[in-house]
Amino acid sequence: MPIAAASLMASRALSATSYVDASRSDDTGTATNWATAKRTIQAAAGLTAASGDLVLVTAGEYKEEGALSTFV
Repeated sequence: MPIAAASLMASRALSATSYVDASRSDDTGTATNWATAKRTIQAAAGLTAASGDLVLVTAGEYKEEGALSTFV
């Protein structure tokens, strides 16, 4: 396996994925899978700590207050 591919796979393996579902009752879930998803995008975005972290969001109506953080 080329070094670049191994490096990419290693960096993706270390990144975190958080889940968001507007149908959840609150933000108490850990966001580690769909069953424990956060209700708000901001709550899940607050869990992302590194470049490459991913927030997956289901279709739904999200009423967020305040500014959302963005990472590139």
